[in-house]
Amino acid sequence: MAKIELLTSPTCPHCPEAREVLKKWCKEKGMKLIEISTASQKGRKWANKFGVTGTPSFVLFGTVRPVLKTGVPTRAELEDMLALANGEKQPKESFIKRLVKIFTGE
Repeated sequence: MAKIELLTSPTCPHCPEAREVLKKWCKEKGMKLIEISTASQKGRKWANKFGVTGTPSFVLFGTVRPVLKTGVPTRAELEDMLALANGEKQPKESFIKRLVKIFTGE
């Protein structure tokens, strides 16, 4: 079962909106939502682990890969993230990889 870990901050003005959007979406999808606060040691470790410097940030853990996003998500973004996390969609090629292909003629 997929789950979402949401990193919030007590002083973040956007975290309540992100929490509500994710809570509703997770309920519809039968997914678990875990909220972690930056005010806790666990939250600080989580932020370091994922290289996150802003809140709200969350990771959607699917069957294939975790997908990270910062900010308040839209339903379309969540659906796209779920497809990526479950391997139903492939990640976009990075800008650097595209440049390498251009300059190497691949």
